[in-house]
Amino acid sequence: MEHSGKKSSNAGTDELVRNDKLNQFVTFKLAGGDYAVNIEYVKEVTITPKVSRMPRTPFFIKGVANVRGDLIAIVDLEERFGLKPSSLKVKEMSESQTYTMVIDADTYTIGFIVKEMPNTLVLNESQIDRSADVIEKAKFKNQYITGLGKLGDGNLVVLLDILKVLSKKEIQQVAK
Repeated sequence: MEHSGKKSSNAGTDELVRNDKLNQFVTFKLAGGDYAVNIEYVKEVTITPKVSRMPRTPFFIKGVANVRGDLIAIVDLEERFGLKPSSLKVKEMSESQTYTMVIDADTYTIGFIVKEMPNTLVLNESQIDRSADVIEKAKFKNQYITGLGKLGDGNLVVLLDILKVLSKKEIQQVAK
């Protein structure tokens, strides 16, 4: 292909694409819906290890588990958000494998249970709707949601601020 030295008729579009920031996420499913968190907070994804229940913890905190020598609290996101599990029967769910996304925050490390192996996703800033009215229509308190990602197939993915999923009080409970 020869380059004629002429400016492309798509020069404005090319400039827009260069200025359209790329965002990387880890995607997962909860109760049949698509969710994602910023990849910078995900330390690792592992098959959920044996979890030991702890007394006097909120119902959505399943307990603690040993992940590569570190004891971390394990949170069930479906229960945290009050989502009903997908149509899997209870027996199938208990027999199916779950995965734990290990999140590394400044002052703590915590694991979040997801039902399917998480994947990565790259979205351009133009594919993310961060408008308040869209977020207000979401079913959670909007403090958890940073926007909605528009996928090429017409589907949406809810973008979560994973560091705001637990309140400061809940984080203190987990830390104890």
